[in-house]
Amino acid sequence: MNDKAKTTRFILVRHAQTKWNQMKLIQGMTDSPLTPEGVQAARSWGAILKEYSPDRMICSPLNRAVDTAVYINETLDLPLSQDVGFLEQSWGRWEGKTLAEIKQESPVILQSMVDLGWEFSPPGGESRISVMKRCTKALQTLHEKWTGQTLIIVAHRGVIACIMYHLLGRAFLPSEPSVLKKGYAQILTCDGAGLKIEALNGVALK
Repeated sequence: MNDKAKTTRFILVRHAQTKWNQMKLIQGMTDSPLTPEGVQAARSWGAILKEYSPDRMICSPLNRAVDTAVYINETLDLPLSQDVGFLEQSWGRWEGKTLAEIKQESPVILQSMVDLGWEFSPPGGESRISVMKRCTKALQTLHEKWTGQTLIIVAHRGVIACIMYHLLGRAFLPSEPSVLKKGYAQILTCDGAGLKIEALNGVALK
């Protein structure tokens, strides 16, 4: 088996716009339906992603990710499965609120949490480091199962940020400049040496 056949490629796609995205509400593990604009966008992504010759698609079990994957798949017609490893970070008691509301209600708690970087964990929620560990483990498992294939992963902003920031060696602190562009998918590879970034903001979903 040559090196290319041993290398699995992952294309990380954030779900399309939801009603709560429009309202700037924190979703976490709470679901919200796609907007009409979100549905239209997801349908358009299929033709873009087809250029990468994907073999299959895996999505988070949350409805907004499943629906996005289904709309993408209208063009691709790929085997589609769900993986709990790609669930969004739980924001616990802060889900359903805006960031502005949290800043007003709990400014000291929020700032102390943000300053923790990877240990950031909303009240009753999940830490970023926990998300990173389960997501990278899920990717490694998929690599072992589908070695050499190209897999589209439809997930969430928090999930993708945790994976990418880990690979970039970032501290996940607010002082760091933003690097993940909105409307772009990320491309990773995985081989015997582990996960690597092939292209940061590598696919323009426009």
